[in-house]
Amino acid sequence: MIVPVFMQDFVCKADACQHTCCRGWEIDIDEATAQRYQQLSGELGDMLRANMTCEHGIWHFVLTKEGDCPFLRADGLCRLIRLAGEDILCTICREHPRFYQQVQGQELAGVGLACEKSVELLLAEAGPLLFSYTEPEQAGTPADAPFSFAELLAKLGIVCPTALSHWQADLEADYLAFVLETLAMTEPIDAAWLPEITALQQDVSATAAGVHSLLEKVPSGQMQRLYQYIFYRQLSALSDCSIESLAAYAALGTLTICLLALSRPLADAVRRWSEQIEYSPDNVALLLAVA
Repeated sequence: MIVPVFMQDFVCKADACQHTCCRGWEIDIDEATAQRYQQLSGELGDMLRANMTCEHGIWHFVLTKEGDCPFLRADGLCRLIRLAGEDILCTICREHPRFYQQVQGQELAGVGLACEKSVELLLAEAGPLLFSYTEPEQAGTPADAPFSFAELLAKLGIVCPTALSHWQADLEADYLAFVLETLAMTEPIDAAWLPEITALQQDVSATAAGVHSLLEKVPSGQMQRLYQYIFYRQLSALSDCSIESLAAYAALGTLTICLLALSRPLADAVRRWSEQIEYSPDNVALLLAVA
C-alpha cells in the first residue's frame, strides 16, 4: 500500500499523550472480538463482559461517568494491554489512529490528526509531503524514491490542475465569513466549539488580520503539508466528488486550522480541527457538499 513517509515513524505515545484516544469517544467493538470476549474465561473475561454492552446490534464499551474507557488506568496506560498484551484489543483500539482507503484500485493508508503524535510527525518538517510504497520492490519502485503529492495523484491516474495541489490562503472577508458560517453549522464535538466560532465572527476583519499575522510566522511548507494531507485523507471521496470539491474542502480545512490557531498552538489547532471535522462523517459530508 501507499503511505505518507512520516507514518513510518509512528509509535503511540501511551502515557505521555495529553489527549488520550481512550477518553471522550464511544469505543465500538467489532463483532469477532465481541464474540471472543463473550467466550473468554476467568477474571479477565468477567471484567470485559461487565464493561461492554450491545445497542442496535453494535457492541461497545460502557464509558465511565467522566467519559473514559473503563480500562484506561490513572497513569494513562491500558489495563487490558497490561494484563493480556495488545492481542486482546478490539480492531479500533488496535488500529487507531490509522485509516485505510481504496482509490483507483490502490490501497492508501495514513494516520488521523486527532492523534497528537500524528500531528507532531506531520509538522516536524517544513519540506514537501512525501509518500512511499510499504513494499517498494514489489511495486517496482526503489526503496529510496519517495514521491510528492502531485506525483501520487499522477500514479493514481487522477487529473488535478497544478494550482489545486498547493494551498493559496484566501483571506477575503466574504470567503472568511462563509467559512465561519459553515463551521457554525457543523455538529459540535463539545460545548466550547460554537462559542469559539461565534467569537471569530464578531470582527471578521480582525480575524483575517490575525490569520495573516499567523501565516507570516508559520513556515509555508507546514501549511502546504497540512493542506495536502487533508486532501489525501479524503481521496476516496472522488467516487462522489470532483477534484475541485476535494481541493476546496482541503482549503477550508487548512484555513479552519489557522483560525483555531489564533487561540492555541498550531499542533493543538490541527488536533482540534480533526476531532471536530475529520472524525465526524456528518461534518465531513457537510463540508464536502458546500466546498
